[in-house]
Amino acid sequence: EYMGAYLCSSLNYAVCSILVYRYWLTVNLIVYISIPFSHITLFIINIYSSDILYCLFVTAMPRVNTRSSTNYDPIKEVIDLLHTWTQNVAPSVEENTRLLLEIAKHLELATEEFYALDPDPMDDRHPARIFPDCNLAILLKTIFKREAFMHKLVHDYMLDYSGETELHSAACRVALSLLPGMETAMLFQDVDNLVPKLIEWSLSEDAPFRFYAMGLLACAMETPTITSGFRDKNEIIVPQLLTFLTQLREQMEHSRKQANHRPFACFARDEFNKSNNSLSHVNFSPKPSTSKGFLDLDNEIVESEVVNGHGDSTSPIMDSSSVAETCELSAEPTSTPISEELNGDNAVTPGKKSRRSKLKRKIKDQQFDNEKRKKFIIGSSGGDVPRIGECSSNSSWASISCYMIGTYKLNPLSLEMQQRLVLSVLTPLGEYQDLLSHVIANKGLQSVIYYLNISNNCDVRLTCNALKYLASLLCHRKMALEFVQHDGVSLLLNIKRPSVSSTFVALCLYYLSYNVEVMEQICAGATQRHLTSMVEYALWLLESSHESGKCHATLFFFFVFSFPCVMEIFDKQDGLRKLMNTLNMLPIVLQHRRIETSQEQKEELTLGEDEIYSQRQVVRHSCLALRRYFEAQLALRVSASNCRSSSINSTSNHVQTRSMKPLSLTPESTLDNIGNVLDSISHRTMWSTAQIFNRLQGVDLLLHILAMATSTEWKTFTGRSELVRNVLDIMCVLMSVPRLHVALTHRVKVNNKTVSAMHIILAIAEGNSSLDAECQKLAINIIIYTTTVSHTHCNLPSIKSTNETALQNDNLDSTGRSSSSLRTKSCIDITDAIYNSIRHNRGIKVLLYLMSVKTPITEADSIRALAARGLCGLARCERIRQVLSKLSFFGDGSTLQALTREPVLTENRADH
Repeated sequence: EYMGAYLCSSLNYAVCSILVYRYWLTVNLIVYISIPFSHITLFIINIYSSDILYCLFVTAMPRVNTRSSTNYDPIKEVIDLLHTWTQNVAPSVEENTRLLLEIAKHLELATEEFYALDPDPMDDRHPARIFPDCNLAILLKTIFKREAFMHKLVHDYMLDYSGETELHSAACRVALSLLPGMETAMLFQDVDNLVPKLIEWSLSEDAPFRFYAMGLLACAMETPTITSGFRDKNEIIVPQLLTFLTQLREQMEHSRKQANHRPFACFARDEFNKSNNSLSHVNFSPKPSTSKGFLDLDNEIVESEVVNGHGDSTSPIMDSSSVAETCELSAEPTSTPISEELNGDNAVTPGKKSRRSKLKRKIKDQQFDNEKRKKFIIGSSGGDVPRIGECSSNSSWASISCYMIGTYKLNPLSLEMQQRLVLSVLTPLGEYQDLLSHVIANKGLQSVIYYLNISNNCDVRLTCNALKYLASLLCHRKMALEFVQHDGVSLLLNIKRPSVSSTFVALCLYYLSYNVEVMEQICAGATQRHLTSMVEYALWLLESSHESGKCHATLFFFFVFSFPCVMEIFDKQDGLRKLMNTLNMLPIVLQHRRIETSQEQKEELTLGEDEIYSQRQVVRHSCLALRRYFEAQLALRVSASNCRSSSINSTSNHVQTRSMKPLSLTPESTLDNIGNVLDSISHRTMWSTAQIFNRLQGVDLLLHILAMATSTEWKTFTGRSELVRNVLDIMCVLMSVPRLHVALTHRVKVNNKTVSAMHIILAIAEGNSSLDAECQKLAINIIIYTTTVSHTHCNLPSIKSTNETALQNDNLDSTGRSSSSLRTKSCIDITDAIYNSIRHNRGIKVLLYLMSVKTPITEADSIRALAARGLCGLARCERIRQVLSKLSFFGDGSTLQALTREPVLTENRADH
């Protein structure tokens, strides 16, 4: 390594020496031909500007770090520093400051390594629970074991501030890096003493100390009890922080413009010729190449920019944004014909016209390759190309890491990091209604919108903080409507993916969809392309985002499924399959569906408690979205049926207006829609949505999820009852299709054994699964639908249309039987299988038991009524009717009379 560093330095100096010798020869040549000195200077700078920049770059290059990266052990370094701190009996302030700064550096490097592992950005668990073997987790454990050091850090170095600014700043910097693994109670034991000091330090002018205090204050404000206890202070700090944030944003904008400024732009070709008319006879431009190469293409690009009006003859040098457009010239092809562009004041000569035509044809041929290259560079399928790294190599991780992972460095504090810390304080305060007036007065939403524009912000972590603050503001309807009016949805959809910030886009989409009025405005104001992009982005989050992003994406779909326009786009994007894949590919689902699992597969599917809980949440939210999807599809099906049966007088514009309005999807309306469908269908009816779902093996998947949720392993899961209700709701909608009834005879795995699906349904109806009464009623409804509907529509003749009657004789098989008779026989077989499955799984006994239940008292009458309907459905079968007639429950009549005498609860007399 030493030899390599020496060789690199030697080569750099050798190149510099060659360049100096080249300039010496040039100067001698110029002196020999006697050109004026002023012209000599301009000539050298213009022709050899690239060489000069290279010399400056080489001389300013930092020396190679000869310490091997493999020998760097941050854990050992921190342990040695802590040992040194323990050994020092009376260390000086300078020694303590140096030690804390060294610890802070190691923590920041470990945090960046932790970011590179791509954890869920919304996962606030201890890093040891996410990646136990990472350096950050081990460092946090090592430091927290030193209780004396932590006590000294919090109580002496931070709280007992005695004017030692550097020591106090270093202590706050270390504490800020320790926050991912520190309990809030440890840091804020003395709330009344620490929080007012943090507020005072955050409003001071001492940088970077004030920003470290902001980071610690943000952690305190995330606790609702602390936030509510300092409302008066919040009224003061919010407007000042918003004003300070605006100042930092303006500084970043100014520095960005300065960074985009070209120091040698004055020596460009046209500017040089314009400012030096005396040298017009000298041809400084390079000689044209004999082959049509890159130089001619570049000249034509500059000319095309002038012709199209993007530049003028006085300033042909393109800024960074123009360079980005040039590098990805085919990403936005012009729609104006060339003949129209050549007319007017900016017309070009015929020679240039032909060259431009060739250029455009060449660009058009390369359009597909350029678009693929753009997608690969930034990892996104849409949006503008970032300025940094857009024309560099595809394999340059340094050019795209800032857009995907981000950095974490507290010294020196960049402008982006300063704004991140300010936003972290404002985020927990954004959801409070009494502070909203300060946000509106100080244009807080405009600042957030500025950060969402990728052309203004290169730090993905700053975008994450801006999105978190935006999510807290979107809780207010006024702010959400204003955000939509400022075309903020388009900025959200332009956030690069994959990136860590795209996970927070799912959170913002969820908050936008939660408000019906806001979603109506989005659907009414957005074009078809924007709605398609929004659904496509959410589907990508559903497939490729972190666990929190998947949950928020499913919640977004739960709310937007009530809008028919979004449903249509969702179906065109094959959204149902993608939503199903979210469930199918979860390890807990895979582990349950594999009855015979090898030892290697068991080890691969072994999950920790945290992973199991997060995946259960994904199952819960995905089933919630599926329930809303089928409820909306059922409502559209009933609406379409009603429109076909009545005269249609509405125009296309009226239909389009109705599609932008949400559907009314209440439990009562869903039950009415199921009843309307059951009254009008025949056994030959097949619902296209249910057919696609069945082809994707969705019914079997729901039965497996139902088996998992009712098992003993899920009893501790808090959302267990809600999950079971959602699955049963979906099954109720699907049971309106008689052909899907056969799925209830399938066998699924429950508690390491296989049972019939009907066994699970009856167990829920009986109340053995420790679920609420709503789950019982839904399970009984499934029994009702499978018994009454199948029997009715398999034996009663259906009304045939004229075309069906004409084609009846054509639908014959080889034996001469019609296909309709074969379908009827198949339906009768399904009905017999359902009845047999209910009998074999004690269905008659369960329903008779439910006829006399008294608990829960508020739902007992409705459960009795549903159980009676279930028995009526079973009595349609001849064999079951014979069994029921011989039971004492119906034989003596006394038991039945006692049940019909009065309801359990007087208020439920209608159900009785």
